[in-house]
Amino acid sequence: MARPIPPVDTAWRRFQAERGRGAGPFAALLRRLETQAPLYNLDRATPTLAAEIAVLAPEADRAALTLLVMTAFLDAAQGSTRTPLDPAWLTARFQALLGPDGPDPAPLVTQALAQLDGPAAPVLGHDPDGHTPLIMDDGALYLQRLLVAERRLAEGLAARLRQPVPVPDAVHLEDVTARPPHKGEVAIRLSAEQRQAVLAAASGTITLVSGGPGTGKTSVVVSILRTLVRAGVAPDEVALAAPTGK
Repeated sequence: MARPIPPVDTAWRRFQAERGRGAGPFAALLRRLETQAPLYNLDRATPTLAAEIAVLAPEADRAALTLLVMTAFLDAAQGSTRTPLDPAWLTARFQALLGPDGPDPAPLVTQALAQLDGPAAPVLGHDPDGHTPLIMDDGALYLQRLLVAERRLAEGLAARLRQPVPVPDAVHLEDVTARPPHKGEVAIRLSAEQRQAVLAAASGTITLVSGGPGTGKTSVVVSILRTLVRAGVAPDEVALAAPTGK
């Protein structure tokens, strides 16, 4: 049997609103969230996606669950895949999403936390391989797809860390720095900090090199490659992707 289009669909809600039938507390909540979402670098369609997940829960619980899903999206947008199921944290997040003139977030937080023990079962699981949209683990909420991606990344990094790495001698780096590349007629010489980054990357399994624009990240990457080649690494063993971030 085909699944009917949920009434929270953006196009459907706008059509209903034009006919004067788009009123109601839940529709008003979605309009408020659509207004607030861009303030936190969230797409205006994000509330509709959250509501699509919440629509699987009982109708009386959908507003609170929509806010809970929105909080997970907000945390992810700000760099964390983990949403603490802490009342104080959720209250602050709900308040931000509802806006300063929005409804009191406290009852909605209480309702959202109460759903975790049953009403949210259709969308909330404990096993990332169970394919529910939300996963609860160790006192925190996760978006299933991000949790799975995070675990795959962790497994890949762990496997890479176990691999043996040929450690280049410092003489290889000395040879690289003694013969710097040129930009026009200007030699591109490494600073002491950049030399340290090159040696760490060339002798380790995983190295993160960060820095703002103009700090020489691309020069570091070039020097890493030159050092590895001198250490006996064949060029066709190197995979290089967008070292400048462009």
